[in-house]
Amino acid sequence: MVKKTVFLKNEKKQRRVFIMYKYFYKVVLALVLYFLISSLVHAENINTSNNHSLNETYINNISTDITKILSGIYVSTMPIHIVYPPEGIHLPYVESSFVFGWAVPNSTLTINGAEVPIHPEGGFLTMLDYTPGPFTITAELLFDNTCYSEVRNIFITPPDDPLPVSPVTIDYIKPRYEMSLQTGDIIQILCKGSPGSQAFFTIKGIKGKFPIGETNSNVSGIYKGIYKIKDNDKLKNSRIKVTLVNKRLKKKVSKYAKGRISRFNNDIPYSVEVSTDNAVIKAGPRLSINNNAGYMLFPYIATKLKIIGEIGNEYKIYLNTKREGWIDKDKVSPLPLGTAIHDCIAGSVFIGINNDKNTIVRINLDERVPYEVKTDINGEVIDISLFGVISDTSWVKYSTTSTIVNQTQWFQDDIETYRLRVYTPKNSWWGYDARYEETDFVLELCSPPILKTTHVLEGIRVAVDAGHCPDTGAIGPTGLLEKDINWIIAQRLKKLLIQEKAEVIMIRKGLDESVSLYERPRRAWNARADILISVHNNALPDGKNPFEENGYGIYYFHPHSYNLAEEILKAYDEVIGENSTSLYSLRNDGLHYGNLALVRPSQMPTVLTESVYMMIPEEEALLKTEEFQEACARAMLLGLKRYMKKMRK
Repeated sequence: MVKKTVFLKNEKKQRRVFIMYKYFYKVVLALVLYFLISSLVHAENINTSNNHSLNETYINNISTDITKILSGIYVSTMPIHIVYPPEGIHLPYVESSFVFGWAVPNSTLTINGAEVPIHPEGGFLTMLDYTPGPFTITAELLFDNTCYSEVRNIFITPPDDPLPVSPVTIDYIKPRYEMSLQTGDIIQILCKGSPGSQAFFTIKGIKGKFPIGETNSNVSGIYKGIYKIKDNDKLKNSRIKVTLVNKRLKKKVSKYAKGRISRFNNDIPYSVEVSTDNAVIKAGPRLSINNNAGYMLFPYIATKLKIIGEIGNEYKIYLNTKREGWIDKDKVSPLPLGTAIHDCIAGSVFIGINNDKNTIVRINLDERVPYEVKTDINGEVIDISLFGVISDTSWVKYSTTSTIVNQTQWFQDDIETYRLRVYTPKNSWWGYDARYEETDFVLELCSPPILKTTHVLEGIRVAVDAGHCPDTGAIGPTGLLEKDINWIIAQRLKKLLIQEKAEVIMIRKGLDESVSLYERPRRAWNARADILISVHNNALPDGKNPFEENGYGIYYFHPHSYNLAEEILKAYDEVIGENSTSLYSLRNDGLHYGNLALVRPSQMPTVLTESVYMMIPEEEALLKTEEFQEACARAMLLGLKRYMKKMRK
């Protein structure tokens, strides 16, 4: 709620002044709109005879969408608005965090008593020191001798403080989930209680008391212990009890964990089948409610998996004698009880060509099994590991048509793991599709098209993804939505790509078209794109300092996408970086490996760009200018062209 206090008698005069400011910004936005539309319409009319140019109807749609974007920028009926944090939000424990929003320029703004600068376009950003519990943010704006205020009431979660030594207390015990495990599995016990105690745990059905020690964590009173299940342990819905003893006070307390333990029954085979196309086998069980263990394998739909345990909503998967994994229960369907997964036989290997372009490696199998594809950093060696497979590869048949495969070798790494090694020339492929066709495992190696002209992008199919929608993504101090500005930059990139004779596939075709996260890379591969670039702008989580973390960054996942990401980052350095000849001088936020859905596709080099941090008024203001939008698109294009020069023969 915004309040005001009037200091002058002539309030009508004050309102007239504010209205003049308000409509001044609308005029500025209208001018920006005019130039944006003119630029895009001009771009789309270039090479009108070209099949890639847009028709008149689509140009009109672009104009309408940009009008919608800019009209949505915050112009309040009152002169101040806090965009973040919203009213009533509960934040995790942070000692300080950011506050940003919009205020009338050339005014005096204070937040909780400290003066905060206002950007010429109205955005403001500051850091506040927080205290745990209810917290009030009060913004006061002195504009034309009138004081306007806006208040936000939020809640800061208190830190995880230690419990008192007396009385002896236990706060919680983990595990909290039902578990079904077998001999050799490790049970981890975690307890928060009164510090300085002697602690031990017991498990029903197992004789003895097992000590647990207090850790050297930031919070005292955290006790950790483990137990390895033995052959003769009798576990059936068994409870874990932790006891803390304070000998000096002659006091003790005991408490049971919510999770119970049973022995997994190996006598009856228990198997499941992958039921979704976005399943992941992880390196371990879930670390916490909001955090998974690392992604390890991406099993194909209808792959059969052997279950050897479970914790909560996750199954433990058997791969071979040395490797296990974990998968969410909602990604699989149970097979009839007693369905056994037998050793699969790897037969002949065929090397051929698909669609007169890509190389196919086909391995004859009689079941769909979990697989892993690993490549060396230079892309000269590809290892395909198939779990639960025994070799009967007596033949490797090479097509008479030229492929990029120099040679193959098979290995039986252990009694359950078959590995096919594929040798290829350096830079001969830049992506792969691993799939099953019936029960045959197929690896399709995607190669750069041969360069036939001086245009390095001619004949290249580039998928451009304007990030977000239906979600808005990040938001700027003046209300600029990330999904909208991503779309504008993506349109500018499309224009530049067409000028370079590339073919462009727009993943999100319209400003408000809703495309789900996993549908985006699927659309790129269905269109047989050669490259995927996902256009984004950044934000920070609560507790981070945008005055320290800002600027542009590039993200990749697979090793074969690294070189493209590196070239685009270098291009950003030259076009908008601190050492560039431009007026921008933005900070290089780095090249990052990121486990993101948009960079996980293996079929093509895939990168995600983050051009600026939108919460920073100066960086949000840049995003509204045609010149900066064009600069970001040029940086992506420049990096892509340099990458293509290295990859195309």
